[in-house]
Amino acid sequence: MARFCLICVKELNSLEISIPATYFAKPLSQVHLHAPGGHSQTLNLVLNERGDYSVVVDRLGVWALLELVHE
Repeated sequence: MARFCLICVKELNSLEISIPATYFAKPLSQVHLHAPGGHSQTLNLVLNERGDYSVVVDRLGVWALLELVHE
């Protein structure tokens, strides 16, 4: 099962997005970024020092979708 988040910003570098690990009933296994023009990439998903999931997005343009994939 996947969930989507819409991000609307000007271009940013090293944007860290944190998601509480308790937000979903099932653990996250992957995060995919889908940008305009068909550009997609799998982001590095880690548990940060607070126990939350964290991903870093580089060169984020006008908008993108994050696809959150559960185990």
